[in-house]
Amino acid sequence: MLQKINMNGTQLTLATPDTHEAHWMDYNDYLCQLEAAWLRLFDDELPLNPRIVGEPGIGKTTFACAAARGSGREIYIFQCTMDTRPEDLVITPVLTEANKIEYRASAVVTAM
Repeated sequence: MLQKINMNGTQLTLATPDTHEAHWMDYNDYLCQLEAAWLRLFDDELPLNPRIVGEPGIGKTTFACAAARGSGREIYIFQCTMDTRPEDLVITPVLTEANKIEYRASAVVTAM
């Protein structure tokens, strides 16, 4: 069921969290290192914001999903490509079967 919210009088349909099952085999304690980067000893400290880089297919998304699941967070995936436009990152108007406009939030907006 799609979740809808009302924002300034406009109904907005939120993206659904990703629920695929994937398992991360962590031989080098990468998850522990990522959790350490997010550790905050004091409320006014900002967590580090590590960037996960590498060739396609090495498991960056699976690693990020394992980290999110381990911390009890929902997962929203947005794959950027060369033809991703700025408006793809926010809210997209979509024509429904009933010929009405529905405003759909991207995974980025829903996660925020």
